[in-house]
Amino acid sequence: MKKWFLSEWMPVFFLSGAMLFTACSEDGDGAEYGFALSATECSISAEGGSQELSYSLKGISERPGVKALCEADWIYDLDCSEYGAVKFDVEPTDNREPREATVRLIVPGYALETQFVVRQEAGEIADFSVSVSDLRENRAYYSVIPYDKEATYIALLDNEEGLPETATDEEIYAYIREYMEKYAERVSQTLEDVIPLFLKTGNLRDEIYYSLKPDTRYSIFVYGMTEDGTPTTPVTRTFFSTLPLEMSGTRFAFDCKVDGTRVTVDVTPNRDDRYYMCDYGLKATSSGEDFSQWAQRVLDEMIQKWETNTMYTTERAVAEICKDKGPVTKSFNLEPETEYAILAVSVNAHGVVDSEASVAYFTTEAKKYYNEFDVKITDIRSFMVQGTVTAATDDWYAMGVGRAAGKNKAEEAAKMA
Repeated sequence: MKKWFLSEWMPVFFLSGAMLFTACSEDGDGAEYGFALSATECSISAEGGSQELSYSLKGISERPGVKALCEADWIYDLDCSEYGAVKFDVEPTDNREPREATVRLIVPGYALETQFVVRQEAGEIADFSVSVSDLRENRAYYSVIPYDKEATYIALLDNEEGLPETATDEEIYAYIREYMEKYAERVSQTLEDVIPLFLKTGNLRDEIYYSLKPDTRYSIFVYGMTEDGTPTTPVTRTFFSTLPLEMSGTRFAFDCKVDGTRVTVDVTPNRDDRYYMCDYGLKATSSGEDFSQWAQRVLDEMIQKWETNTMYTTERAVAEICKDKGPVTKSFNLEPETEYAILAVSVNAHGVVDSEASVAYFTTEAKKYYNEFDVKITDIRSFMVQGTVTAATDDWYAMGVGRAAGKNKAEEAAKMA
């Protein structure tokens, strides 16, 4: 009797609606053995999940090992360890079309092979998948995964003062269009010119919204849009809330020393474990609230630049920007006879102002039109002199080197003799 060999091109035979492969036994006695499945097709829902089919082997007294093979990566964890059963898992579909794949079963050492087809239903896939992660007091990371990677879409942030949660798609379309019209007017361009500036294509991963308010509810609008502003999909709206801000209770004491237009300020915080920002401004235009907002705006801009240009973490960027910790002394040269304010705020590791501003006021004096100098000669040689000059103020001054009068007269007398 001729022995059968397994090959990729061997045909598959069907018997009574179930798949059955037969072959002559190796002992040449004419007995046949075969491979039958409980079903030749397996229908799976779009959600996927664990599946199991049974099989039987004809004409084989022992229980040989069976191996399952499949090229589709959405069918995984194929398991034939339990004799008479093949188990596998199917991933949820990410496609709006049905899909299918073939699973092959073979018996190593025997010329036996069979197969069955796994068919998965089409999924009801959203136009956009929007996720928000790593929420902080003043920022959020977000990702947008569109179903259509080639189509253009818009993704904009809105806070709790914007549209209500019950807003319809038509209201959101009108709201976004009005926003873009105002932007076009502000930059002196047409709406057609600015719409492409808002459009995106493909995946957005780990993008960052900066300068958010702590403990505030926001939403992200995402929907398909053409270059002429026509909506092409329903709106996907995702809500999130920033973390509440825990105030540090940091306060600052200031000791201001005024000498004409030069001011020296000793800054002493009540705790040494906090970063902080300290600067001055005109008394008439400086308030604690304005300074806190200014400090937060500067921090946001600088942290974004550090993270973009150096790949630093937020915490490291904050450490580079706000180097002050503990008492420091700051010096300023200011305008004469003017009222100023010195202000300071504490900053947490995420780059968020977490204290009320401490403020002190001082008035500069009339400008002093004199300077004091401390001159020290450090090295004298036959052809050069080295030294240091320390000025009492930062005003400009002139410096030169000349011969002493007594020595000049002595030299002239020697020449006359």
